[in-house]
Amino acid sequence: MEWQAVDDSPEAGSCTDPTCVRPVKRAARRNLPEWRRHNMTNTILDGDGVFLRGQDQNLRSAASQRWQDNYYLPGQCDRLVAAARRWMEDKAGGAPFADVPLPIVALDHRALLDRYKQHTVNCRHCSAALKESQTTIERAQIAAAAFFMATCAAAGIAASRITAAAAASSAAAAATAAAAGVVGGGLPAWVVFMELLPVLGLAGCVAACLLLVRSCRSTVEQLTFVDYVHADRN
Repeated sequence: MEWQAVDDSPEAGSCTDPTCVRPVKRAARRNLPEWRRHNMTNTILDGDGVFLRGQDQNLRSAASQRWQDNYYLPGQCDRLVAAARRWMEDKAGGAPFADVPLPIVALDHRALLDRYKQHTVNCRHCSAALKESQTTIERAQIAAAAFFMATCAAAGIAASRITAAAAASSAAAAATAAAAGVVGGGLPAWVVFMELLPVLGLAGCVAACLLLVRSCRSTVEQLTFVDYVHADRN
């Protein structure tokens, strides 16, 4: 995976994935909404957000602020990191904004991982997805309430119809039906089922609306704030 990172300020930066323009990756992502592609990037960067801020604070508060005195990089896999740091010292004066003091404040996950302020509010794709999800939640909640009231009304009507039909059946018909194995006070099971079918359909609509609300709330969460707990990711 390749990344291009640019420092925007002492406490913020921008990241892009240049490989997204390659034909293979573009084809793999073709069916994904743009906001979901952006959210995949957020998921990857969350693991570094809190860690890198704490690392920077520890370095700036150390007695010696030379990275060579604070970091031990003995492995072959560390060679690229060390070479990059040496290049920044030779070509960029140490690092972007190296001379700008960084306030030592308590690490707040909600501030460090605030996807809304860091990305969504500035992205037309993600802000549109957020607004659409919030609107859908409101409409789905209204629809769920309406379907619930309709379900209660339909259940009352069905109960009255079943009771009336059972009361109207004769004792002889009820005895015959009992011998045939029926329910509902002498009514055939299929009759009871047909009376309850509208109730079941409306109840299914309520469940569908609630599932839609849950899905949209998850989308809103993904576009605003998702806490990162390392133990839960591994």
